[in-house]
Amino acid sequence: MCIRDSINAEYGKLNSSRSGSPSMTHHLLLIIATSFFFTTVLSASNCRFALNYQCSDFNDPQKVQSYLHSVMQWEGQFAKPGIGYDAGTGYTYDGHPLNYTTGELYGEPHLFSAPSKESIHLAILALALEGNQLALEFVGGFDETIRILQLKINGYKKFNETYPGFGCWTTWVGFNAEKNTFDPLDSWSTPYYQLPGLDNGEWFWSMYGVAEVLKSKYASQYPVLC
Repeated sequence: MCIRDSINAEYGKLNSSRSGSPSMTHHLLLIIATSFFFTTVLSASNCRFALNYQCSDFNDPQKVQSYLHSVMQWEGQFAKPGIGYDAGTGYTYDGHPLNYTTGELYGEPHLFSAPSKESIHLAILALALEGNQLALEFVGGFDETIRILQLKINGYKKFNETYPGFGCWTTWVGFNAEKNTFDPLDSWSTPYYQLPGLDNGEWFWSMYGVAEVLKSKYASQYPVLC
């Protein structure tokens, strides 16, 4: 039963009661409690949580933290294999269509990407490695952070082995699900190979952040990643 149906049912009972009776008071309290309960539950589980905040709320540290946790909870659901990144290589997709009315996914992800997209995911993973609780919430925990990084590094290695001329950088790429690889798009490899400098600059600094945390905190535990 939806909130409206529940409240309407109670309101109908209320109208059948005599004014001022204990029954009327009981039903009135029940309506208020029901409305409050469902509003609270839905606001915590609704991807449109931003509508629950006003600009003035961001002067309150507790509300800021509540907002950030909601951001990480919902954005983290997007950063999943086959949705936000390629399951075979770990490389971040350019994006994925959403139904703006329902908030649900539709169609397939954009099966192309660039290192600028990858840099954002890597930056979050670097924060998760460092122990940032919001980043860990986004990723799904420390073990998941390590798993994704290993997947990404394997994908990078395959690309570098196949296209050594790029010097460990990547261009705009497409995805090959059968081979679990990403490869240069034709528009960036014909008639000659090209590299986007801005995108690779963003990617470099995010990789640098990951490498620094790994070397300083986990070099003995995860030497392969370092």
